[in-house]
Amino acid sequence: MNSLRNKVQLIGNLGKDPEIKIFDSGKKKASLSLATTESYSNTNGEKVEDTQWHNLVVWGKTADIAEKYLHKGSQIAVDGKLNYRNYEDKNGEKKTVTEIVVNDIVMLASRVNNFAKSNINIAAKGQSTPVGLAFLHLMANTILKLQKSFKYRWKCRN
Repeated sequence: MNSLRNKVQLIGNLGKDPEIKIFDSGKKKASLSLATTESYSNTNGEKVEDTQWHNLVVWGKTADIAEKYLHKGSQIAVDGKLNYRNYEDKNGEKKTVTEIVVNDIVMLASRVNNFAKSNINIAAKGQSTPVGLAFLHLMANTILKLQKSFKYRWKCRN
């Protein structure tokens, strides 16, 4: 039960390109803005969409991946924890920020789909594949399975 105390899992689309900050220590931070949309029918039977915006923070090697592969509009799934922090702005007013510190990101965008499918096709054609391509083939299959799993679970909830 300890792992369920502070856990957040979201699927959504990025509202802007990742903002990257590199600290003096060399540590990298990526800040992301994620939109999640819920659709439902109101009492009049009209379809209503409710969009929520979430601030995401990604550190280290995961921030490198976010910088390299994610862009505005990318569909991603994230796993992380909820974090609150306080600060004073330039006018001396106290502010509270709610953010999700991300542990894992799964890219669900079409670019990843195309990458995965093209590498599966190369391997399926019986071409000699170097170790790197064989690894990419394995990763591409894994990505496609994860996408199907997320989409299946998402459809079951709606």
